[in-house]
Amino acid sequence: MTAGARTTTTLERYTPRDADPDEVFEEMILDWRANPRVKLRRRREWGWDARDAATTAALSAAWTLGPATLAWTAAKAYVNRGSAMERRKKKWGVVMALAASELGWYAHRRGVGKRFDDDENMKATPTRRDFDRFLQLRYDGVLDFNAYIRGWMKTWKSFAFGERENPFRATPSSPPLSRASTPGIDRAESPAFHRETALDFLRFGFHDALSAEEIGERKERELRTFMEEIEAHWNLKFDDNAARESFEFMFHTKEKLGALHQPLLFTAWVNGVAGVTGLALHALGFKLYHGANGCSYWANCEIVENNWKRRRARTATRETRHGRGVETRPVLCGDAGDASDGDTKPIIFVHGLGVGLAPYVPHIAQLLRSRPNRKIAMLTLPHISMRAVPKVPELDDMVDTVVEITKKHAFRAPALYGHSFGTFVVARTCQRFCVSSIVLLDPVCVCLCLPQTVGILYQLNKSWVDFRNRLMEGPRTLATASFWRDGNALLYFLLRDYFLLREIGVMTALRRKFWWARYNLWADDLPVDSLIVLESNDLLLDTDAICRHVLRQSKARIIWQEKFAHGEFCMPWGYGLRSDVVDFLDALKNA
Repeated sequence: MTAGARTTTTLERYTPRDADPDEVFEEMILDWRANPRVKLRRRREWGWDARDAATTAALSAAWTLGPATLAWTAAKAYVNRGSAMERRKKKWGVVMALAASELGWYAHRRGVGKRFDDDENMKATPTRRDFDRFLQLRYDGVLDFNAYIRGWMKTWKSFAFGERENPFRATPSSPPLSRASTPGIDRAESPAFHRETALDFLRFGFHDALSAEEIGERKERELRTFMEEIEAHWNLKFDDNAARESFEFMFHTKEKLGALHQPLLFTAWVNGVAGVTGLALHALGFKLYHGANGCSYWANCEIVENNWKRRRARTATRETRHGRGVETRPVLCGDAGDASDGDTKPIIFVHGLGVGLAPYVPHIAQLLRSRPNRKIAMLTLPHISMRAVPKVPELDDMVDTVVEITKKHAFRAPALYGHSFGTFVVARTCQRFCVSSIVLLDPVCVCLCLPQTVGILYQLNKSWVDFRNRLMEGPRTLATASFWRDGNALLYFLLRDYFLLREIGVMTALRRKFWWARYNLWADDLPVDSLIVLESNDLLLDTDAICRHVLRQSKARIIWQEKFAHGEFCMPWGYGLRSDVVDFLDALKNA
C-alpha cells in the first residue's frame, strides 16, 4: 500500500531487522525513573485537603450506613406497633419474608448465572498487526519469554501487604513469577519449554482456542510461523526434546464462571449506595441520561443535538509505527458543534470495579472546583458494580455510549478519563476513533497480555493453598510472621472475591466478554496528550513493564505514586495525586 492511501488492508510482515538494537534501550530499561516524562510522587508528597477529607468521610458514611440505617429504621417502625403478640408475629413474619425472598433470589440468580456461563466469549480475530506489536514487547514488557509463559501458569505468585525481599528473583528451583518481565531475571535460569507447550499458550492468547482443530489448518500454520519469529526475536529455541509437561495455564475465558451468590440484602445495600450517590451527583448539577443501547450516564450539561445519529463522522489519517503504512479512523465525535465554555476541555469519565461512581464523587467535585464551567459526563456500569443486572453489555456498546455522549452533548474533542476497568472502554475507543487526549488511572488496559491482571482471578486459590501448607507445617510455622501475613492475605482475598470479583456480572465481563487484544491499548495508540497514573503497590499491574512500554513507544507522560495500592488515589491522602491529574486536565486546550 502506498503512503498516500486512505486505508490499510494489508500490513508488511515484521522481521527482526526492523527492531531497534538492545543497547539503545538498556539505560532506559534499568533507570526509567530518570526520564523527564516521569513524575515521581513519594510518600512525603501524598497531600491532604481538609475540605476534601471531610467530604470523603461524610459521603463514605452516607453511602455505607445510610441505606442500612433507613431499612433498619423502617423495619423497627413496622414491628414495634401493636400489642406484644402482634409484635412477635410481625418479627417472625419479617424473618420468614426475608428467608423466602433470599431463597427466591438465590434460585433467580442461579438461573442467571447458568445463562451467563453458557455464553460464548467474544470472537478472537487477531491481525498481523497484533503479532507485530506483541514482538515489540521484547524490548520493554517481556524481556524473558520463557519466564513470561511461566507467569501465565496458575502457580504464579504475587505479594501483598508490604514489600518482601525481592519476590521476583528467578531460580532454577522456583519458576517465576507474576512479574515475569521484571529486569534482573537471568535468562539462563529460565528453562525452555516444549514447542507444543508454547503453542498451547499462543493458541489461547491469540485465538482463544485450546487446540489446533479449533483454529483451523491455515491459522495453525500462521501461528507456527509466528513462533519462529518469537524464537528469532527473543533469541531462544523451544526444545522439541524437552519433557512434555502438563502445565495448567490461566485459560480464564474457557473455564466456568465460578461466580458466588450475593445475598439479597447485600444487593439491596449496593443499590442503596447507588441511590445515595445519585443524590450527591444531583447536588453537583448532574442529571441521569439513558443511552440508545441501554447504557446510562450522568452529565452536568443538557442535550443540544437530538438528531445526532444523522451526523456523518469526519476522518483523520495518520502514519503507523515502524513504517507499516497509514491508517484512517473516524474522529471522536465527528463534526458535532462544541457546546463547551471557553478553553475548558470536556471530560468523559468511566469508573472501575466496585460500587459504581460513589468513591469518585470527591474527585468529581474537585474537578468542578478547579473549573466550574467544565462539562463532565460519567458512564455508569452496573454490571461491574455488583448491582445484579440481567444483561452484561459488550465492550463496543459502552464505546457507542461514549460516542453518543459526544454527539448529543456536543463534546467536540473530549478528554477520556478511565480508572481500572474503565480504561478498557477508553482503550477500545482509541482503537476505533482518533481521540485527542486521555487519562488512564491504574491502566489495566496497557500491556494486558502480561499475566498480572488476569492472575487476580486466581489469587484467592493460590493464597488458600499457601495458607493450608503452612497449617500443615506445624506449630513452629504458625508462630512466624509469614504465617500471619499469609492469613491476612487470605482474608483480604476472600472478602474481595466474595463481594466483588466473584459476582456474576463481574465474572461474565472478565471471563465471557473478554479477549485481551480487544481490551488492550498499545502504547503507540496513545494520543500525544496522554497521562498514565501508576501506583507502585498495585497488585493488578506490572507497573515497571508498563512504564518501560509507554516511555519507549509513546510520548505520554507518567505519574508514579509510591506506596499506593490499586485505587488508593480515592482515599483522602490521595488528594495530592488527584490534584496532579486535575492540573493535567486543566492545561489541555479545548481544540
